[in-house]
Amino acid sequence: MFPPIAYFRSWGALPEWTSILTLLGVIRRVHIKNSLTFNANVTTSAPKGRVGTLLLDPTNIYIATDQASATSAGMVTTDTSAGTGAPNFTAVGAVQDSLLTVTDLQLALVANAVSVTTANASGTGIGNIKVVNPVNWDGSTYSLTLTAANNIVVDASLQTAAVGGGDITLTAGNQITLNAPLISTSNATPNGKVTLTAGNGGIASGASGTVTALNLGISSSGNVSLPNGNTFSTVAGTITGDLNLNNTLGYSIGSVNAIDGITASGTVTLHAVDAVTQTKPISAIGLELTGTGAGSYTLTGANSVGILAANVQSGFSFTNAGALEIGTVGSNSGVTAGSVTLNAGGALTTAAAATVKSDNITIQSTAAGQVGTEASLFATEAATTSTAFTIGNAAFLGGYFDHTDAAALSTVSLAAN
Repeated sequence: MFPPIAYFRSWGALPEWTSILTLLGVIRRVHIKNSLTFNANVTTSAPKGRVGTLLLDPTNIYIATDQASATSAGMVTTDTSAGTGAPNFTAVGAVQDSLLTVTDLQLALVANAVSVTTANASGTGIGNIKVVNPVNWDGSTYSLTLTAANNIVVDASLQTAAVGGGDITLTAGNQITLNAPLISTSNATPNGKVTLTAGNGGIASGASGTVTALNLGISSSGNVSLPNGNTFSTVAGTITGDLNLNNTLGYSIGSVNAIDGITASGTVTLHAVDAVTQTKPISAIGLELTGTGAGSYTLTGANSVGILAANVQSGFSFTNAGALEIGTVGSNSGVTAGSVTLNAGGALTTAAAATVKSDNITIQSTAAGQVGTEASLFATEAATTSTAFTIGNAAFLGGYFDHTDAAALSTVSLAAN
Protein backbone atom coordinates (compact mmCIF):
# COMPACT_ATOMS: atom_id res chain seq x y z
CA MET A 1 0.00 0.00 0.00
CA PHE A 2 1.29 3.44 -0.93
CA PRO A 3 1.93 5.65 2.13
CA PRO A 4 -0.87 8.13 2.93
CA ILE A 5 -0.48 11.76 1.92
CA ALA A 6 -2.69 14.41 3.48
CA TYR A 7 -4.90 16.65 1.33
CA PHE A 8 -7.10 19.57 2.37
CA ARG A 9 -8.59 22.42 0.34
CA SER A 10 -9.53 25.58 2.24
CA TRP A 11 -10.69 29.09 1.36
CA GLY A 12 -10.80 30.08 5.01
CA ALA A 13 -10.60 28.45 8.42
CA LEU A 14 -10.59 24.69 8.63
CA PRO A 15 -13.47 23.21 10.67
CA GLU A 16 -12.88 22.02 14.22
CA TRP A 17 -12.95 18.35 13.32
CA THR A 18 -9.68 18.76 11.46
CA SER A 19 -7.80 19.36 14.71
CA ILE A 20 -7.15 15.64 15.05
CA LEU A 21 -6.98 13.53 11.91
CA THR A 22 -5.99 9.99 11.15
CA LEU A 23 -5.07 9.80 7.50
CA LEU A 24 -5.77 6.58 5.65
CA GLY A 25 -4.49 7.46 2.21
CA VAL A 26 -7.68 9.01 0.84
CA ILE A 27 -6.65 12.58 1.75
CA ARG A 28 -3.67 13.82 -0.19
CA ARG A 29 -2.44 17.38 0.27
CA VAL A 30 -3.24 20.80 1.74
CA HIS A 31 -4.43 23.53 -0.63
CA ILE A 32 -4.92 27.10 0.62
CA LYS A 33 -6.22 29.89 -1.58
CA ASN A 34 -5.46 32.69 0.87
CA SER A 35 -3.84 31.83 4.19
CA LEU A 36 -3.99 29.13 6.81
CA THR A 37 -2.97 28.88 10.43
CA PHE A 38 -2.31 25.19 10.83
CA ASN A 39 -2.57 24.17 14.48
CA ALA A 40 -3.85 20.66 13.90
CA ASN A 41 -2.46 17.44 15.30
CA VAL A 42 -2.06 15.16 12.31
CA THR A 43 -0.85 11.61 12.07
CA THR A 44 -0.01 10.10 8.68
CA SER A 45 0.24 6.61 10.07
CA ALA A 46 -2.13 4.02 8.64
CA PRO A 47 -3.14 0.81 10.43
CA LYS A 48 -2.81 -1.17 7.20
CA GLY A 49 -0.19 0.90 5.40
CA ARG A 50 3.12 2.68 5.79
CA VAL A 51 3.79 6.04 7.39
CA GLY A 52 3.02 8.81 4.91
CA THR A 53 3.78 12.49 4.38
CA LEU A 54 1.80 15.68 5.06
CA LEU A 55 2.24 17.97 2.06
CA LEU A 56 1.07 21.56 2.17
CA ASP A 57 -0.10 22.99 -1.17
CA PRO A 58 2.62 22.33 -3.79
CA THR A 59 4.59 24.16 -6.44
CA ASN A 60 5.87 22.60 -9.67
CA ILE A 61 9.66 22.51 -9.76
CA TYR A 62 11.78 22.53 -12.92
CA ILE A 63 15.41 21.44 -12.61
CA ALA A 64 17.12 23.10 -15.57
CA THR A 65 20.27 24.92 -16.60
CA ASP A 66 18.45 28.24 -17.09
CA GLN A 67 15.07 29.90 -17.44
CA ALA A 68 14.96 29.43 -21.20
CA SER A 69 15.38 25.67 -20.86
CA ALA A 70 12.72 25.49 -18.16
CA THR A 71 10.29 27.59 -20.19
CA SER A 72 10.72 25.38 -23.24
CA ALA A 73 9.94 22.39 -21.00
CA GLY A 74 6.62 23.90 -19.92
CA MET A 75 7.38 26.31 -17.06
CA VAL A 76 4.97 29.28 -17.23
CA THR A 77 6.47 31.60 -14.58
CA THR A 78 9.95 32.97 -13.85
CA ASP A 79 10.12 32.26 -10.13
CA THR A 80 13.47 31.04 -8.75
CA SER A 81 12.64 30.64 -5.07
CA ALA A 82 13.13 26.87 -5.35
CA GLY A 83 16.85 27.58 -5.64
CA THR A 84 17.07 28.89 -2.06
CA GLY A 85 17.40 27.05 1.21
CA ALA A 86 20.05 24.53 0.21
CA PRO A 87 20.47 21.68 0.89
CA ASN A 88 16.69 21.32 1.28
CA PHE A 89 15.22 22.99 -1.79
CA THR A 90 11.57 24.08 -1.86
CA ALA A 91 9.74 27.02 -3.43
CA VAL A 92 8.10 29.74 -1.34
CA GLY A 93 5.24 32.12 -2.01
CA ALA A 94 2.13 31.91 -4.17
CA VAL A 95 3.82 30.45 -7.24
CA GLN A 96 2.73 27.75 -9.63
CA ASP A 97 6.19 26.93 -11.09
CA SER A 98 9.69 27.53 -9.79
CA LEU A 99 13.18 27.05 -11.24
CA LEU A 100 15.96 25.18 -9.47
CA THR A 101 19.10 25.54 -11.54
CA VAL A 102 21.38 22.61 -12.19
CA THR A 103 24.31 24.71 -10.92
CA ASP A 104 22.67 25.35 -7.53
CA LEU A 105 21.72 21.70 -7.16
CA GLN A 106 25.16 20.39 -8.09
CA LEU A 107 26.92 22.82 -5.74
CA ALA A 108 24.77 21.65 -2.84
CA LEU A 109 25.50 17.98 -3.63
CA VAL A 110 29.24 18.52 -3.29
CA ALA A 111 29.03 18.50 0.50
CA ASN A 112 25.45 17.65 1.45
CA ALA A 113 22.68 15.13 1.16
CA VAL A 114 20.11 17.12 -0.81
CA SER A 115 16.32 17.04 -0.95
CA VAL A 116 14.00 18.74 -3.43
CA THR A 117 10.30 18.85 -2.59
CA THR A 118 7.22 20.41 -4.15
CA ALA A 119 5.70 21.22 -0.72
CA ASN A 120 4.86 24.94 -0.43
CA ALA A 121 2.26 26.36 1.96
CA SER A 122 1.27 29.04 -0.55
CA GLY A 123 1.88 27.22 -3.82
CA THR A 124 -0.64 27.10 -6.65
CA GLY A 125 0.74 24.20 -8.69
CA ILE A 126 -0.07 20.50 -8.66
CA GLY A 127 3.27 19.28 -7.34
CA ASN A 128 5.28 18.03 -10.33
CA ILE A 129 9.07 17.81 -10.59
CA LYS A 130 10.63 17.78 -14.05
CA VAL A 131 14.35 17.19 -14.61
CA VAL A 132 15.00 19.14 -17.81
CA ASN A 133 18.84 19.09 -18.04
CA PRO A 134 21.42 16.58 -16.76
CA VAL A 135 22.53 16.74 -13.13
CA ASN A 136 25.98 15.30 -12.39
CA TRP A 137 27.55 15.14 -8.95
CA ASP A 138 30.42 12.87 -9.95
CA GLY A 139 32.94 12.40 -7.19
CA SER A 140 30.40 13.02 -4.44
CA THR A 141 28.87 10.22 -2.40
CA TYR A 142 25.99 12.36 -1.12
CA SER A 143 22.41 11.40 -1.85
CA LEU A 144 19.70 13.17 -3.84
CA THR A 145 16.01 12.88 -2.90
CA LEU A 146 13.18 14.22 -5.07
CA THR A 147 9.70 14.27 -3.51
CA ALA A 148 6.67 15.35 -5.54
CA ALA A 149 3.02 15.52 -4.57
CA ASN A 150 2.05 14.47 -8.08
CA ASN A 151 4.47 13.37 -10.85
CA ILE A 152 8.22 13.16 -11.35
CA VAL A 153 9.45 13.24 -14.95
CA VAL A 154 13.15 12.60 -15.57
CA ASP A 155 13.90 13.92 -19.06
CA ALA A 156 17.66 14.24 -18.42
CA SER A 157 20.07 12.05 -16.50
CA LEU A 158 20.72 12.10 -12.76
CA GLN A 159 24.27 10.81 -12.31
CA THR A 160 26.62 10.30 -9.36
CA ALA A 161 29.64 8.54 -10.82
CA ALA A 162 33.50 8.61 -10.88
CA VAL A 163 34.32 7.92 -7.20
CA GLY A 164 30.77 8.90 -6.27
CA GLY A 165 27.92 6.46 -6.07
CA GLY A 166 25.46 8.16 -3.75
CA ASP A 167 21.83 7.12 -3.35
CA ILE A 168 19.03 8.44 -5.59
CA THR A 169 15.48 8.47 -4.22
CA LEU A 170 12.38 9.47 -6.20
CA THR A 171 9.00 9.63 -4.44
CA ALA A 172 5.90 10.68 -6.37
CA GLY A 173 2.32 10.85 -5.17
CA ASN A 174 1.17 9.68 -8.57
CA GLN A 175 3.64 8.67 -11.31
CA ILE A 176 7.36 8.44 -12.05
CA THR A 177 8.45 8.57 -15.69
CA LEU A 178 12.07 7.82 -16.60
CA ASN A 179 13.01 9.15 -20.02
CA ALA A 180 16.72 9.33 -19.12
CA PRO A 181 19.15 7.31 -16.96
CA LEU A 182 19.50 7.24 -13.18
CA ILE A 183 23.17 6.36 -12.56
CA SER A 184 24.97 5.58 -9.32
CA THR A 185 28.45 4.16 -9.90
CA SER A 186 31.86 4.24 -8.25
CA ASN A 187 34.90 3.64 -10.46
CA ALA A 188 32.52 2.42 -13.18
CA THR A 189 31.02 -0.19 -10.83
CA PRO A 190 27.35 0.00 -9.80
CA ASN A 191 27.14 1.52 -6.35
CA GLY A 192 24.61 3.10 -4.05
CA LYS A 193 20.87 2.56 -4.05
CA VAL A 194 18.06 3.77 -6.28
CA THR A 195 14.63 3.88 -4.63
CA LEU A 196 11.49 4.49 -6.68
CA THR A 197 8.17 5.05 -4.89
CA ALA A 198 5.02 5.91 -6.84
CA GLY A 199 1.25 6.11 -6.42
CA ASN A 200 -1.52 4.83 -8.65
CA GLY A 201 0.18 6.18 -11.78
CA GLY A 202 2.98 3.67 -11.32
CA ILE A 203 6.45 3.79 -12.85
CA ALA A 204 7.08 4.00 -16.59
CA SER A 205 10.15 4.47 -18.77
CA GLY A 206 10.89 5.74 -22.25
CA ALA A 207 13.51 4.27 -24.58
CA SER A 208 16.41 5.86 -22.65
CA GLY A 209 15.05 5.34 -19.15
CA THR A 210 17.39 3.03 -17.23
CA VAL A 211 18.63 2.47 -13.69
CA THR A 212 22.27 1.72 -12.81
CA ALA A 213 22.96 1.05 -9.12
CA LEU A 214 24.03 -1.63 -6.67
CA ASN A 215 20.52 -1.98 -5.24
CA LEU A 216 17.08 -1.17 -6.68
CA GLY A 217 14.05 -0.78 -4.43
CA ILE A 218 10.57 -0.37 -5.89
CA SER A 219 7.28 0.50 -4.20
CA SER A 220 4.30 1.34 -6.38
CA SER A 221 0.52 1.40 -6.21
CA GLY A 222 0.41 1.05 -10.00
CA ASN A 223 2.10 -0.92 -12.76
CA VAL A 224 5.90 -0.77 -13.08
CA SER A 225 7.64 -1.02 -16.46
CA LEU A 226 11.46 -0.88 -16.56
CA PRO A 227 12.16 -3.00 -19.66
CA ASN A 228 15.38 -1.36 -20.84
CA GLY A 229 19.06 -2.06 -20.10
CA ASN A 230 19.09 -1.63 -16.34
CA THR A 231 22.11 -2.65 -14.28
CA PHE A 232 21.76 -3.67 -10.62
CA SER A 233 22.88 -6.44 -8.28
CA THR A 234 19.90 -6.77 -5.95
CA VAL A 235 16.24 -5.91 -6.45
CA ALA A 236 13.18 -5.92 -4.21
CA GLY A 237 9.73 -4.49 -4.74
CA THR A 238 6.11 -4.25 -3.69
CA ILE A 239 3.77 -3.53 -6.59
CA THR A 240 0.01 -3.23 -6.85
CA GLY A 241 -0.28 -4.34 -10.45
CA ASP A 242 2.27 -5.74 -12.89
CA LEU A 243 6.08 -5.58 -12.93
CA ASN A 244 8.21 -5.72 -16.10
CA LEU A 245 11.94 -5.64 -15.35
CA ASN A 246 15.07 -6.17 -17.43
CA ASN A 247 18.72 -6.29 -16.32
CA THR A 248 21.98 -6.47 -18.27
CA LEU A 249 23.83 -8.47 -15.58
CA GLY A 250 23.19 -11.33 -13.20
CA TYR A 251 21.32 -10.30 -10.08
CA SER A 252 19.60 -11.47 -6.93
CA ILE A 253 16.06 -11.04 -5.70
CA GLY A 254 16.72 -10.03 -2.12
CA SER A 255 16.06 -7.28 0.44
CA VAL A 256 16.15 -3.52 -0.22
CA ASN A 257 14.67 -0.84 2.05
CA ALA A 258 13.17 -3.47 4.38
CA ILE A 259 11.27 -4.95 1.40
CA ASP A 260 11.87 -8.67 1.06
CA GLY A 261 11.70 -10.16 -2.41
CA ILE A 262 9.16 -9.19 -5.07
CA THR A 263 5.45 -9.05 -4.36
CA ALA A 264 2.97 -8.09 -7.09
CA SER A 265 -0.80 -8.29 -7.23
CA GLY A 266 -0.58 -8.97 -10.98
CA THR A 267 2.10 -10.58 -13.13
CA VAL A 268 5.88 -10.32 -12.88
CA THR A 269 8.04 -10.41 -16.02
CA LEU A 270 11.82 -10.71 -15.63
CA HIS A 271 14.53 -10.89 -18.29
CA ALA A 272 18.13 -11.98 -17.77
CA VAL A 273 21.36 -12.28 -19.73
CA ASP A 274 23.23 -13.83 -16.80
CA ALA A 275 22.46 -15.83 -13.66
CA VAL A 276 19.45 -14.78 -11.56
CA THR A 277 19.21 -16.12 -8.02
CA GLN A 278 17.19 -15.31 -4.92
CA THR A 279 17.51 -14.93 -1.18
CA LYS A 280 13.89 -13.77 -0.83
CA PRO A 281 10.72 -15.07 -2.51
CA ILE A 282 8.55 -13.96 -5.42
CA SER A 283 4.81 -13.67 -4.92
CA ALA A 284 2.61 -13.04 -7.97
CA ILE A 285 -0.43 -14.30 -9.84
CA GLY A 286 1.71 -15.03 -12.87
CA LEU A 287 5.48 -15.17 -13.46
CA GLU A 288 7.15 -14.85 -16.88
CA LEU A 289 10.89 -15.48 -17.05
CA THR A 290 13.01 -15.00 -20.16
CA GLY A 291 16.73 -15.31 -20.71
CA THR A 292 19.17 -14.97 -23.57
CA GLY A 293 22.75 -16.21 -23.84
CA ALA A 294 23.96 -17.19 -20.37
CA GLY A 295 20.74 -16.01 -18.78
CA SER A 296 19.64 -18.62 -16.24
CA TYR A 297 17.35 -18.81 -13.23
CA THR A 298 17.86 -20.58 -9.92
CA LEU A 299 14.79 -19.57 -7.95
CA THR A 300 14.48 -22.22 -5.27
CA GLY A 301 13.04 -20.19 -2.39
CA ALA A 302 9.53 -20.27 -0.93
CA ASN A 303 7.92 -18.67 -3.98
CA SER A 304 4.15 -18.21 -4.23
CA VAL A 305 3.21 -18.13 -7.91
CA GLY A 306 -0.02 -19.26 -9.56
CA ILE A 307 1.04 -19.63 -13.21
CA LEU A 308 4.59 -19.97 -14.55
CA ALA A 309 5.96 -19.51 -18.08
CA ALA A 310 9.62 -19.34 -19.12
CA ASN A 311 11.82 -19.26 -22.20
CA VAL A 312 15.48 -19.60 -21.27
CA GLN A 313 18.43 -20.80 -23.33
CA SER A 314 20.42 -21.91 -20.30
CA GLY A 315 19.46 -23.63 -17.03
CA PHE A 316 16.16 -23.16 -15.23
CA SER A 317 15.27 -24.25 -11.70
CA PHE A 318 12.11 -23.16 -9.89
CA THR A 319 10.50 -24.07 -6.58
CA ASN A 320 6.97 -23.10 -5.55
CA ALA A 321 5.64 -23.35 -2.02
CA GLY A 322 2.20 -24.51 -3.19
CA ALA A 323 0.48 -25.76 -6.30
CA LEU A 324 1.85 -24.55 -9.63
CA GLU A 325 0.44 -24.42 -13.15
CA ILE A 326 2.69 -24.28 -16.19
CA GLY A 327 0.72 -22.06 -18.54
CA THR A 328 0.72 -18.78 -20.45
CA VAL A 329 2.01 -15.53 -18.96
CA GLY A 330 2.63 -12.54 -21.18
CA SER A 331 3.97 -13.62 -24.55
CA ASN A 332 5.29 -17.00 -23.39
CA SER A 333 3.55 -20.33 -22.91
CA GLY A 334 5.01 -23.30 -21.06
CA VAL A 335 8.62 -23.69 -19.95
CA THR A 336 11.49 -24.04 -22.42
CA ALA A 337 15.12 -24.19 -21.24
CA GLY A 338 18.44 -25.98 -21.67
CA SER A 339 17.64 -27.89 -18.49
CA VAL A 340 14.52 -27.69 -16.34
CA THR A 341 13.98 -28.50 -12.66
CA LEU A 342 10.50 -27.93 -11.22
CA ASN A 343 9.53 -28.52 -7.61
CA ALA A 344 6.08 -27.75 -6.24
CA GLY A 345 4.72 -28.06 -2.71
CA GLY A 346 1.33 -28.94 -4.18
CA ALA A 347 -0.11 -30.17 -7.45
CA LEU A 348 2.01 -29.53 -10.54
CA THR A 349 0.02 -29.23 -13.76
CA THR A 350 0.23 -27.97 -17.35
CA ALA A 351 -2.48 -25.86 -18.94
CA ALA A 352 -3.87 -26.66 -22.37
CA ALA A 353 -1.26 -26.19 -25.13
CA ALA A 354 1.51 -25.60 -22.56
CA THR A 355 4.46 -27.99 -22.25
CA VAL A 356 7.77 -28.33 -20.45
CA LYS A 357 10.35 -28.52 -23.23
CA SER A 358 13.97 -29.55 -22.61
CA ASP A 359 16.47 -32.35 -23.16
CA ASN A 360 17.03 -32.58 -19.40
CA ILE A 361 13.96 -32.47 -17.14
CA THR A 362 13.63 -33.01 -13.40
CA ILE A 363 10.06 -32.99 -12.04
CA GLN A 364 9.07 -33.13 -8.38
CA SER A 365 5.83 -32.48 -6.54
CA THR A 366 5.74 -32.87 -2.79
CA ALA A 367 3.57 -32.45 0.28
CA ALA A 368 -0.06 -32.36 -0.91
CA GLY A 369 0.17 -32.77 -4.66
CA GLN A 370 1.05 -34.90 -7.62
CA VAL A 371 2.16 -34.24 -11.18
CA GLY A 372 -0.70 -34.02 -13.65
CA THR A 373 -3.89 -36.00 -13.42
CA GLU A 374 -5.31 -38.98 -15.25
CA ALA A 375 -7.69 -36.65 -17.07
CA SER A 376 -5.11 -33.92 -17.71
CA LEU A 377 -1.62 -35.31 -18.28
CA PHE A 378 1.50 -33.27 -17.48
CA ALA A 379 2.85 -32.37 -20.93
CA THR A 380 6.57 -32.56 -21.71
CA GLU A 381 8.61 -32.70 -24.90
CA ALA A 382 12.21 -32.94 -26.06
CA ALA A 383 13.98 -29.83 -27.24
CA THR A 384 15.85 -31.84 -29.91
CA THR A 385 15.18 -35.57 -30.19
CA SER A 386 15.35 -37.10 -26.71
CA THR A 387 14.88 -36.15 -23.05
CA ALA A 388 16.72 -37.38 -19.98
CA PHE A 389 14.17 -37.60 -17.16
CA THR A 390 14.49 -37.51 -13.40
CA ILE A 391 11.08 -37.88 -11.82
CA GLY A 392 10.24 -37.81 -8.14
CA ASN A 393 11.89 -37.45 -4.77
CA ALA A 394 11.37 -38.87 -1.26
CA ALA A 395 7.94 -37.25 -0.92
CA PHE A 396 6.77 -37.77 -4.50
CA LEU A 397 3.07 -38.67 -4.69
CA GLY A 398 3.02 -39.91 -8.26
CA GLY A 399 2.23 -38.42 -11.64
CA TYR A 400 0.66 -38.66 -15.08
CA PHE A 401 2.86 -37.65 -18.01
CA ASP A 402 2.42 -37.13 -21.74
CA HIS A 403 5.83 -36.89 -23.40
CA THR A 404 6.39 -35.96 -27.04
CA ASP A 405 9.48 -37.41 -28.80
CA ALA A 406 11.80 -39.97 -27.30
CA ALA A 407 12.83 -40.25 -23.68
CA ALA A 408 16.12 -41.82 -22.61
CA LEU A 409 14.61 -44.42 -20.32
CA SER A 410 17.97 -45.41 -18.90
CA THR A 411 18.17 -42.03 -17.19
CA VAL A 412 14.65 -42.02 -15.78
CA SER A 413 14.82 -42.35 -11.99
CA LEU A 414 11.95 -42.75 -9.54
CA ALA A 415 13.02 -41.92 -6.02
CA ALA A 416 11.54 -44.06 -3.25
CA ASN A 417 8.57 -42.74 -1.28
